[in-house]
Amino acid sequence: MTMNKKTSNPAPTTDPPPLPPNRNQQSEPKPSFEQVLLESMQRSVIDSIRKGEWLKFEYNDRLKIESSLLREVMQKIDMAVVIERVKDHVEQRIADKIMHSMEQEVANDVKSIMSNRELREDIRAVIREKIRSCEKALSKE
Repeated sequence: MTMNKKTSNPAPTTDPPPLPPNRNQQSEPKPSFEQVLLESMQRSVIDSIRKGEWLKFEYNDRLKIESSLLREVMQKIDMAVVIERVKDHVEQRIADKIMHSMEQEVANDVKSIMSNRELREDIRAVIREKIRSCEKALSKE
């Protein structure tokens, strides 16, 4: 008895093709033109707001200010008053930047120290000793 090569290898399994829609089942109604248009308009408005395009001034519609008026206003500005008002804010920002830089440097130094196992264990020993001495001092009171 000889075996047919085609029957010795099982055929690959595939999903059966989808059945055609049953005419008795009701399919979802297609949206009307008005509904599609409304949804499209809503998406367009939302995209415009998301992109910040809802308030946009054209260059040609800008308010034109006479240069003589600008010169007059600039002459009346007391720069000492401007500097006095801005000074505290600028000083605070500079101090914040310096502090942030110092914090980063300390954090980097601590990371490099803590990555060395011997140094890490030495630091822990010192800290444990300090904690014990603090506990003793507090227990005496």
